[in-house]
Amino acid sequence: MTNSGSVQHQRRYDLDWLRIVAFGLLILYHIGMFYVPWPWHVKSEHAPVDSLQIPMRLMNSWRLPLLFFVSGVAVRFAIDKKPHTSFIANRFVRLFVPLLFGMLVVCAPQTYYELVQSNQFNGSVWEFYRGYAAMPWASPEGWSMITPTWNHLWYLLYVLVYTLFLALLSFLSGRRSEQIMDSVISWALQYSTISLCVVLPTVFVFMRYILSSSYDAQQTLWGDWHNLSVSFFIMLLGYATAKHIRFWAYIKNGRWFFLAAALLISASIVLNIEKDIFNTPTEAIVRVLHCWAVIYTLLGFGQTLLNNNSAVLRYLTGAIFPYYILHQTLIIVFGVALNGLGLSLPIQMTLLCVSTLLGCAILYHFVMSKMGKWGILLGTTSASWR
Repeated sequence: MTNSGSVQHQRRYDLDWLRIVAFGLLILYHIGMFYVPWPWHVKSEHAPVDSLQIPMRLMNSWRLPLLFFVSGVAVRFAIDKKPHTSFIANRFVRLFVPLLFGMLVVCAPQTYYELVQSNQFNGSVWEFYRGYAAMPWASPEGWSMITPTWNHLWYLLYVLVYTLFLALLSFLSGRRSEQIMDSVISWALQYSTISLCVVLPTVFVFMRYILSSSYDAQQTLWGDWHNLSVSFFIMLLGYATAKHIRFWAYIKNGRWFFLAAALLISASIVLNIEKDIFNTPTEAIVRVLHCWAVIYTLLGFGQTLLNNNSAVLRYLTGAIFPYYILHQTLIIVFGVALNGLGLSLPIQMTLLCVSTLLGCAILYHFVMSKMGKWGILLGTTSASWR
């Protein structure tokens, strides 16, 4: 235990579960993207399905911030367990190799079907791939995208960049940066209600408007300043609070308040979707408040309901990252195959959900988990964290 009251060796099973939940919801969210009116790689013949907008908008504000927050916690636990050089080499390989393999192999079918459905390509798969994998990055034959692309794997790229930055910061400061962060969190928690419930959301609202020119940018790393900055700040917050006992105790004790706030704000968002009652600045504030109310609720109740080990947890902890890498390609491949079969919307959606999850399970259990050292290509050997 350090001066700031940090836990050094306690396994956080609740965060393992929340990571699984966050990735699971991401898979369902991308299945929903096959149907909602918003642009996506390919679309169902039943699109647009307006009724899906409400649950998906309610997830929009917090699903990715939760992943980045938990990733920050994971980095803090991992970086304290080994020398910086070993940590950097380990994380670079375990994030960059799956990213590169995913771009060259996993994401290729997504791009192929997107180009075919948008009438930008009508050649063979081999002709497509010769253009897709051509280097340096380019837009062959006037395609509307640069290939090879990382598509949904942009999260890996961003986490890799943030992780290397945090490791370098820790190395150059002789780990004093962690001590400074602990002190800042301790100081902020003296005014806990104000700092967590008012100041923190306000920071994100300011970032929304200061970096508004890139607010709708895609996840391209360069030029994506709003997403890049906000995601890093959230991951930094997870890194800074990972071992801070007072922070986690405050979140746990306030879980019912955060739940009430999350439900109230969720109701206002639904009302806004139906009645359009918020102007743009108000909607931005509401989204930020909703994000943190939901995240605090999950972190609080996670400590009381999810902090238990089990065989299921151990299995899913290893499986969920490969599921994340594979899922979007499976959604698109199965979704395109289901189009044109004359299926009703409920049957098509059910089959798409089942086939995607079953495809992830089969590929992981019978192929990827048996790959040994080659499993690093798809993240099956990614180290767990404490």
